[in-house]
Amino acid sequence: MTGYIMLSDKQINAFDQDGYLILEDWVSDTECEALKNRMEKIIDNFSDEDLNRKSIFSTTSKDHQSDQYFLESADKVRLFYEKEAFSLDGTLAFPLGRAINKVGHALHQLDPVFKNFSLQEKMQNLCRDLASHSNPYCIQSMYIFKQPKIGGEVVCHQDSTYIHSKSGRLLGMWVALEDADRENGCLWGIPGKYFGEPKAKLIREGSKLSMRYDDKLPFDEANLVPIEVKKGSMLVFNGLFPHLSHENRSEYSRHAYTMHWIDGRGDLSPESWIAINL
Repeated sequence: MTGYIMLSDKQINAFDQDGYLILEDWVSDTECEALKNRMEKIIDNFSDEDLNRKSIFSTTSKDHQSDQYFLESADKVRLFYEKEAFSLDGTLAFPLGRAINKVGHALHQLDPVFKNFSLQEKMQNLCRDLASHSNPYCIQSMYIFKQPKIGGEVVCHQDSTYIHSKSGRLLGMWVALEDADRENGCLWGIPGKYFGEPKAKLIREGSKLSMRYDDKLPFDEANLVPIEVKKGSMLVFNGLFPHLSHENRSEYSRHAYTMHWIDGRGDLSPESWIAINL
């Protein structure tokens, strides 16, 4: 694996001004293929209990937020299906590898291949450079498939709504394992200088989740810009950076691996949905 190359002042300033930064060729083709191949093996080894849960992840219906299988996934490796993966009779309408929305949320802890990739020093140095983390800590990881034809929409949101840190310096990392463009559902974001609190926070109390709003005004989606990237690129973004992705109706998948970082385990707010499991 390649070593860390210090970010330039121009890159750091661009991140501060726009809320995100694209690092091209941050991940080698060999690394991308290793993560994709490893995910195939993880899928092959899921238990019948996991496969039969039929837990669907959707940001439009949000049914997963009351799903115990989802709520207990912070320290596990679990699969979640696309909303359109099932026929009317409840059976899968696609092969398993074409039906999964994502796998999460502790790949970086429990799987050796994803752990070795995620916890590289160069990832931690990004946290130091861009979020002033003194003790970078990866709190969540997800493998996102964005399946051909049925890849679901992800509505405009801020990641700090779901993982809130005491420091307010959540950092997201989004690795393109395949080319991502407007046709297959690339990310779109609203550039800006972001600080303070998210518009809303998803609060967990026991097994119940509720949204606490600080600002109910909609995001200014007129200022969205497409973030098209090539395989091997890394998108790093402020936890307050508003972003979305449209449905994937193309013939091509858009695999990505994402991580979220905070400044030490103790930086996680106890109200975050994942806190109770960690």
